[in-house]
Parts: sequence; structure tokens; C-alpha cells
Amino acid sequence: MHRSDFGTSGLMVIARNKGINALLCQQFSQRTVDKVYTALLCGHLAEDEGIVEAAIAKDPARFPRMALCARHGKPARSRYRVIDRLYQAREGERALALTRVTLTPETGRTHQLRIHCQLLGYPILGCDLYGGRELPGTEQAPRLMLHASELRFVHPSAMSRCISSRRAVLIARGGKARGYHIRSSGTLKSAYGSSSSCSS
Repeated sequence: MHRSDFGTSGLMVIARNKGINALLCQQFSQRTVDKVYTALLCGHLAEDEGIVEAAIAKDPARFPRMALCARHGKPARSRYRVIDRLYQAREGERALALTRVTLTPETGRTHQLRIHCQLLGYPILGCDLYGGRELPGTEQAPRLMLHASELRFVHPSAMSRCISSRRAVLIARGGKARGYHIRSSGTLKSAYGSSSSCSS
């Protein structure tokens, strides 16, 4: 019913039967499901929040990459908000500046958040397609630092608005194992059963 980019961790909605699946698929196709992501960006963002609007199209010459294309691309809009600005200490080297943010895609284009962060000049740490491994020190990131942390949708059984959340925590490891990863905590609830918060 929905998918995440390869390498993205976090929440997924799974239906237990065909009826529930159809109702959830309808919400995703009508874009009434709100998604919030947590990410680590390379560098310190100057602004605390903002909006990025830039059309995105397929890049046939560099598959599977997408590209910014005002003429032929599909409209894409994302919101970002800074959670905190961090420094990753590295033994014998200059500390690496990172910004932890929430990202809210208002459209659903492939690689949208990765491309929009690159456009800002602060690529997502660990992104091997859009600049997140090209800066000094970022090659140690074991994977893409992008985490689906919140989903808001209408519960198919209760017919009330639900919020499912899974917190993302930055962990900095030291010594030979030093690196970066987002660790999940919390309990993932089925879309068919109870969720973390519902309101009528």
C-alpha cells in the first residue's frame, strides 16, 4: 500500500485483511496520510525551519537518480524544522557538524526529501546518491540517516484520526566502532489494532 526509499528506516503500515488494505490504500492514493521523518543532515542549517519547493523528474542518464527539472518535473514540496545542531567528535580529526531535523513531505515524489535537502546545501548523512557521503568524515555513516518517525491516518475500524510514532535517537559510538546511526525505540502497532493515539 505504501513504500519507503531503500535504506530508510521507521514506520510502515500493514493491513491484516483485504478490506482494511483497500481502505488504507485509498488514503495513501488520495494523499490524506501525513508523514513525518527524522533525518541527520551534513552541516549546520542556518534557518530553524522552512519550505522547499522544486519540481522533480526522472534522470534517464543516471538511473536510479532523480533530478530537479522545472520544465518536465512533477511539483514537489517539503517542510523542514530543526530539532538540534550537533557535533560528532572524531578522534584526531575536526568534529563533524550535523543537524537533526524533522522533514514533512507535502507531495510524494521519489527521493524527494533527499533531493530537497541536497538543494538546501545540507545533504542527508549517508546518502550515496545525493551528496551525503562526499563531505570529509561522512563516509563513516553505515547507511542513510532518514527515519520515518510519524504517520497520521484515519483508522479503518475506529474511523478516527490516528497518530503512530516511532522515535528516532542519534547514537554516537566511539573507538574503532565510531560512526553514526539512528536507533528506533517504541512499539509499532498494527493499523488493524490499536495505535498510539486516536481522536474522533
